[in-house]
Amino acid sequence: MNDRLDIDTALRFVFRDPKWVQKALVGGFLYLTLIGLVPVMGWALEIQRRAIRGENEPLPEWDDFGKYIVDGLKLWLVEVVYFLPVYAFGLIYFALFLPYSINSTTPTSYDQLIYMFAAGSFACMPFLMLYSFLLWTLLPHITGIMAETGDIVQALNVPYVLRLTRARLGQTLLAGLLGYMAIYAASFIGIYLLCVGMFFLAPIGYAMMHHLFGQAYRLAKAKLGEAVLPAVESLT
Repeated sequence: MNDRLDIDTALRFVFRDPKWVQKALVGGFLYLTLIGLVPVMGWALEIQRRAIRGENEPLPEWDDFGKYIVDGLKLWLVEVVYFLPVYAFGLIYFALFLPYSINSTTPTSYDQLIYMFAAGSFACMPFLMLYSFLLWTLLPHITGIMAETGDIVQALNVPYVLRLTRARLGQTLLAGLLGYMAIYAASFIGIYLLCVGMFFLAPIGYAMMHHLFGQAYRLAKAKLGEAVLPAVESLT
């Protein structure tokens, strides 16, 4: 088996589906509602599930909407848990400044509060950037576990996620970087398409990203000598 990411397939497989425009439009309309982001996440997870099994085409149909909602909610919950330190840090930070903001009744005291807040934010930025980078590095395998098993507890098994990451660190980092670039490029191009285009191109970016994530996860499991499990549907 190839021990490197198939970048060409990840970038092209979307457009090989004869119905890719219709499927992207459905995802775009859902994405536009914001609430519909949950099933889009579940749809993207199905793409990753297929990539893990070595299946590239076609794009999933939108005929299993309930399953996409469940998968999307599970993935959203896992990501919320991993970002809890950031949320907690933000709450503590704002709680510390809240008494000062309430008591700031003069322009001078208000300006001092702004300076303190800006200085504190600048000081905390390295921690937030480092933690965010760490999570982004682990994301291919966090989502890979969710795609393969659908088990939230396993996806929160940090030692195992780290073991997968170390197994193929270079390919994992490359998958994360290219996945981020796919999302960024879709958003950037969409902004020039009357801004609304960003929502309709986002599903394409998600599809490419999760395909790369699926490949990275499969390579890591192979390096550890672990077989890819059957599809989640077959486990039930």
